[in-house]
Amino acid sequence: MLQADKMDKIDMAMGNISDFYDDKLETILNGLTSLLEVLLMVFLGVVIVGIVLCMFLPIFKMVKLFLRIKKQIIHTGFNTLQTNKCILKSRLDDRS
Repeated sequence: MLQADKMDKIDMAMGNISDFYDDKLETILNGLTSLLEVLLMVFLGVVIVGIVLCMFLPIFKMVKLFLRIKKQIIHTGFNTLQTNKCILKSRLDDRS
């Protein structure tokens, strides 16, 4: 009878230990999953910002070019711009 009592207590203790470590493992896994979700969202945000920058950067460069041309027209006059266009065109034709 004494052996049976000890075996029951050991079984109960082992069950409690098992439940404790199961709960601890589940808590750790939930924390890691939450951290992984946040890191994935940050990574996707960086990728999307990169794609948007790649799309809009040529537009910004084009606007900068137009502003430079406008500034040249204002400061030097339209005739100088036409002359520069002719020089550029002749240089391009010479390369061909």
